[in-house]
Amino acid sequence: MKKKICVVGSGKWGTAVAKLIAENVDQSEVYSEKVHLYVYEEIFRGEKLSDIINRNHTNPKHLPHVKIPNNIEAIPCIESAIQDADILVFVLRQQFLAETCDKMKGFIKKEAIGISLTKSIYHHTADANHGELRTASDVIRDKLQIDVSVLMGPNLADEIAKEKFSETTIGCKDQTLFPIWKDIFSSSYFVVRFCKSVREVELCGALKNIVAAASGICDGLRYGENCKAAIIRLGFQEMKEFIKLLMAGQYDDSVLWEPCGFADLIATCYGGVTRKVVEQFAQSKKTLREVEKEHFNGMVLEGPENVKQAYHWLQAEKQELNKFPLLGAVYGVFHDGKPIESFIETLKESF
Repeated sequence: MKKKICVVGSGKWGTAVAKLIAENVDQSEVYSEKVHLYVYEEIFRGEKLSDIINRNHTNPKHLPHVKIPNNIEAIPCIESAIQDADILVFVLRQQFLAETCDKMKGFIKKEAIGISLTKSIYHHTADANHGELRTASDVIRDKLQIDVSVLMGPNLADEIAKEKFSETTIGCKDQTLFPIWKDIFSSSYFVVRFCKSVREVELCGALKNIVAAASGICDGLRYGENCKAAIIRLGFQEMKEFIKLLMAGQYDDSVLWEPCGFADLIATCYGGVTRKVVEQFAQSKKTLREVEKEHFNGMVLEGPENVKQAYHWLQAEKQELNKFPLLGAVYGVFHDGKPIESFIETLKESF
């Protein structure tokens, strides 16, 4: 029996990933050629989005002008999309992840495996004195009781959809799964590197969005490339210190030099959606939510949301916040009413 694959999430990145997988499993003897793509149904220019994708083999809302393979089937019902799936690829925004997992309960195979491409963190208050910082894979694992790997890297969806070269890191503790992930993701333009340090890989993916938000502020206020370089340097340093703190000193710092670390940080701070939308926010007199609706299809940006979760965890754990000046400055702009114009002044003593 061939293994069935479902991509859960049909945004720009989800559609690009489905395209990559569909190309890899076409005519495979191991994997079903039909790749299911779960689509949140909505009306686009008078038609159901799923109908347009299945008829025209393109996603006009999220990835226009890119043809996707005929062996992708867009399905708007989550229960139908994941039916009999052996491999679940999660490419959801953080605001939809928990709710979607709840809907999947009772409909997935017990032996199914998952992989998360969602770059998010969640602060959960365990008790009055302590908090827990959970990742997207933690949420999936807890709710669905399946094995979950992670994929993180400098993977700008538009470029991958156009088959421009990229590399990525897959964090996976079970080496027996390496061949599966290589089969479905690796291609001539998408190089996969493996790492057993799953949590570190995933934290890199989430924390770099905070630095990207800082880069967006820098670009929006026209502070220049020298200033942006300083922000990236400080941000990379804080990423390392935050991961070290969260992992209680027991972490593999070599992960920072994998695609999921420094490379992803650079790509996101120059070409990522968080940087672009925050730049628009910095240049406008509008709220972040208004800018998200105008420039991000109403979805929540990961950078401003992740900084809130990280900051609240630090507070709950009674950590010294002055050790994370960039994180604090970004939090101040988006969640503490600090004027955006004071962003660099707040940081100057930290450079």
